[in-house]
Amino acid sequence: MDHKNQVVLERMNPHNNNNDDDDDVSLATISRATDAEKFCVELNVAGFNPESIKTKVDGRKVIVEGNEEDRDESGDFTIRQIRKTYDLPESADITQLRSYVTPENMLTIEVPIVNPEPERRTEETDDDNESLAQFGESLDPSFDYAGFLSGPGFQPRIVDIGDNQKELQFEMEMKNYRPEDIKVTVRNNDVIIKAQYKYKNDKSTERSTFFKSITVPPGTQIEQLKTDLLEDGQLKITAPFIQQN
Repeated sequence: MDHKNQVVLERMNPHNNNNDDDDDVSLATISRATDAEKFCVELNVAGFNPESIKTKVDGRKVIVEGNEEDRDESGDFTIRQIRKTYDLPESADITQLRSYVTPENMLTIEVPIVNPEPERRTEETDDDNESLAQFGESLDPSFDYAGFLSGPGFQPRIVDIGDNQKELQFEMEMKNYRPEDIKVTVRNNDVIIKAQYKYKNDKSTERSTFFKSITVPPGTQIEQLKTDLLEDGQLKITAPFIQQN
């Protein structure tokens, strides 16, 4: 693995309640609620009238545009303009996008990350027995295998890596982030992905954040989980997998 592409990976002890990282605690709690998973961007728009800021969606991109004109009594004027483009995750529900300007002059854009509806998952279970077979002959009735396979944006699969060994692999698009911006936390059977990018100079400040929690299936050797940010911006997560018999 190329060290420069290595993502921070943290394993949490489920029996240790003395966790000093408050941010991780709140992340794990929030991520368990489906409607709490979201993509968020914050952009400093000080000097612009909120009514002059326009946010629009073009395909899988969010475009922010602003145009502010100041005139004085002599007829002189200055014009300030801003234009920013952000790529949305594949699983973002653009129909639920909302944007607003805070009292601190931060334009905030929030887009929920959606999961398939339960009815859709049931249909896929009936039509996808071959895909379910990759998990083994004996499936844990408490785990939603069909829902896991249809999880948006991370393309899970079981891969035969030789010597009678199998591996769980899934990828997630993180091309807006650098390896040092991404933190993956393992807690019990949950893989929690959090990313935050900050940029600031004398004229502007912006920040984008992303987080998602994925519960992996029984048989996943989560204590051996590995992460890598590929050249194409895909975050690849792998772990040995033992089929259930």
